[in-house]
Amino acid sequence: MEEGHGKLDLLEGLVHSCDVVFYTLGEKAGVEKMESYARKYGLNALTGIDLPGETKGYIPTARWKEKKFGVPWYPGDSVNMAIGQGFVQTTPIQMSAITSGRHGYTTSL
Repeated sequence: MEEGHGKLDLLEGLVHSCDVVFYTLGEKAGVEKMESYARKYGLNALTGIDLPGETKGYIPTARWKEKKFGVPWYPGDSVNMAIGQGFVQTTPIQMSAITSGRHGYTTSL
């Protein structure tokens, strides 16, 4: 009996909500590249929407983890980061801005 989704590309990974696709991409990309793109998409910053008490969330870096916990960034940290878990903190309004295109970047696949 075959299990799992089989081989998927990025678009198919989104369609099937397959975490393994994003684990693999996150591990290959690494923390620096994911952190760079997260910032370009407005994560780790306020959205500018008139919302009292808005917070900016947090996108971790390898340097932050080393300073805070005294341990290096591991590949498993990148895997968690790729699916928005681990040390990643975002807000619902940030995610809404990203999916609506309000951040100024296009996301054509």
